[in-house]
Amino acid sequence: MAITKIHPISSTLKKAINYITNAHKTDEKIFVSSFACSPEVADLQFDRLNKKTDRNGSVLAHHLIQSFLPGEVEPEVAHEIGKELANRHLSGNYQYIVTTHVDKDHIHNHIIFNAVSLTDRKHYRSNSRSYYQIREISDQLCKEHHLSIVMPSDKGKSYYEYQQVKQGTSYKQKLKDTIDNIIPICKTFDELLEKLERLGYEIKRGKYISCRASDQERFTRLKTLGNSYTEEAIKQRIKTKERPFPFKKKATNYIDTTQEKYQGNIGLKKWADKQNLKFMAQSMLDLESHGYHNYAELEKAESDMLDKLDTVQRDLVDAEDKYKFINNIINCLETRNDYKPIYDAYKKAKDRDKYSVDHSSEIAQYKAAVTEIKKHYPNGKVPPLKSLIKERNQLHVYIEKELKPAHKNIKKEYSELSKLKKNIDVSIAKEKATPKHGKDQI
Repeated sequence: MAITKIHPISSTLKKAINYITNAHKTDEKIFVSSFACSPEVADLQFDRLNKKTDRNGSVLAHHLIQSFLPGEVEPEVAHEIGKELANRHLSGNYQYIVTTHVDKDHIHNHIIFNAVSLTDRKHYRSNSRSYYQIREISDQLCKEHHLSIVMPSDKGKSYYEYQQVKQGTSYKQKLKDTIDNIIPICKTFDELLEKLERLGYEIKRGKYISCRASDQERFTRLKTLGNSYTEEAIKQRIKTKERPFPFKKKATNYIDTTQEKYQGNIGLKKWADKQNLKFMAQSMLDLESHGYHNYAELEKAESDMLDKLDTVQRDLVDAEDKYKFINNIINCLETRNDYKPIYDAYKKAKDRDKYSVDHSSEIAQYKAAVTEIKKHYPNGKVPPLKSLIKERNQLHVYIEKELKPAHKNIKKEYSELSKLKKNIDVSIAKEKATPKHGKDQI
């Protein structure tokens, strides 16, 4: 399970970077990674980019923390998750440092990234939308690595209540489930309350209707269960037989009626059986409406679409990786070009020590940029800056206008085909399992 939080850094950037890259916390800096910057002079590199922007912002960088449950993940895996989180969220547009701290019981990642974009010099917008995108990516990465995630809880639900629901011991959740199950077989609100009483609930009538289970200490007001459980909402649901969950009016999946909540509830089971019949009939109609004459054609179409999705996904990943690489080299070349005169003057200075003190920031950034360039071009044959900028811009258009839309469309088509095939598979399996020895049998 990973918990994420983010806050801005408006001052003491160097101090924050020194803290997250601390050798003791990162196993002698084994778990320190960066993109488009060097951890040793990242504060200077961030500052240089900040000064190039059109407008000055008070935020220098953003500090993202991703924490895992004690003993749930190995440091190497946690570090890879941290890097992937930074890559997916920032998309190669921002310089960042990722570190993994292993000095506590719970392993956690620190990500500090520049507030200014490498590509368009615009400031990162930190808001609820960007935060939930971070959370979504973090949860997805946890799923991919078979780690637990924090499920979104109902509005207003306490952490204690969330844990009780998770353990299946929440009085509120049990009351909600009971109400959901008996709404389809009730004609009035009073009838619903009577059925609750017969099921062992004590009802307190008054301005607010409250219920209490036999082993429950305090009453629970219906209105505290959520917007779908106020007296007015329940009356409307009884009138329309609306079930906001777990099923919609039009069943999209086969309902497993062997679950405990269908046993002994004739009305609910009868409703589910009807939905299953509709589901099976609709699945066969969908097969024909999509232009497939038989199951083999559908199976081949799904396989072909999966191949297309894999291809465009690889192309997108390759293009984005190349874009990030070129962007990094452009930034290094610009830094090298900006500070080369200062470095040349330092080499010629009679008093190098004094000159280096006066220009320590520029010299450090120049050396870091040259080191990064040599790492990727050891033979010294670096493409011209103008051609790299042109290639980066062309890649950006290719990614945003062609690859991403194609990936989105193919993914949607594959999802629809996969769902159709799954429905057909369920229908075939259920039809084979249904005994044919009565006219009521379908």
